Amino acid sequence: MVKRVLLHVGLGRTDTRTIQRTLAAHRPALARIGAVYPGEGDAHNDLIGVTHPKGPRHGWYRRRGLSPEAAQQLAEKQLSAIRAGVATGASVIILSSGYFQSLGAEDLMRLDQQVSGLGYQLETLCFLRAPLTHTANRITQGVRQNSARISQMLDRPYPPLAREHCEAALRALGRKRVHLRRAEDLQTGWLTANLLRVAGLSPVPGTVRDLPGPPPLCHDAVYLLDAINAADVGEGPERPLFKHHEAELYAMKGRPFVLPPDAARRVQAHSRIEQDWLFRHFGVSYPALKIRDVPTHWQEIEWAADALAEVTRAEFNQSIHDAQDWPPQSQAMSA
Repeated sequence: MVKRVLLHVGLGRTDTRTIQRTLAAHRPALARIGAVYPGEGDAHNDLIGVTHPKGPRHGWYRRRGLSPEAAQQLAEKQLSAIRAGVATGASVIILSSGYFQSLGAEDLMRLDQQVSGLGYQLETLCFLRAPLTHTANRITQGVRQNSARISQMLDRPYPPLAREHCEAALRALGRKRVHLRRAEDLQTGWLTANLLRVAGLSPVPGTVRDLPGPPPLCHDAVYLLDAINAADVGEGPERPLFKHHEAELYAMKGRPFVLPPDAARRVQAHSRIEQDWLFRHFGVSYPALKIRDVPTHWQEIEWAADALAEVTRAEFNQSIHDAQDWPPQSQAMSA
């Protein structure tokens, strides 16, 4: 029986974090079916220190403020965890990182040689999403984190990340060892189980269901949060204005975020070459969709600004009303 190292290449907005958290939470269940998810953390990002040409000087470490020496230690720690997995005799070792998509053909060839020396065969797997959905999810995440405004992200063309990885993997490993799956074709909540089936494993039905991710933001909430972000401070989930309105934003109901028509047409045009390439090599693609007649981006921006201004006025008026209702003694103490 062929032993495999399955490299899960986490393309953006394909529920990579959900898969990683699920694999990490089910390590005992994986061991029972002959699989190992090495280490103690959720992902294997630190392997980039020994697989990428930049090694411990990769931007992943610089953004964390780590020296090359500290980065090398983290990379070696993850290598040790892989060796410990090999020592168990596991039939499958699963590694997952979004940074694996930056590995070129030569990097994958070197990794393949190292894996072969351990008695395993290297294979890769990545999940895809439709270009319009991928872009909409990327923008929603950017707004959620306040890393960029919607108008800035709409100006960025659709990145052909799937093709870039698959071209490198095909050169390094050959077609039979490169796996591609459309996330939309899989039952909700079972991405991780599908990954295990690609690795030749058969988990007990119902035992490796995807852990729930963060609650979704509907279309209107995304535009409202974008307006809030214009006045907020910093990035991340703890910024003050976001925290103030967080519960209201997540309580809003409606459709998921949808690209405005002009942006949707650009995305479909930019992604067409990649879609044709994926179909030729993997028989996988997404047909061009009919663009819905929805409000333009600037109409949405104007609505969100007006809505936020109305909420701000209402909160201000309420604060004045509350101050007038204070008992005289409380007002004096406050003064």
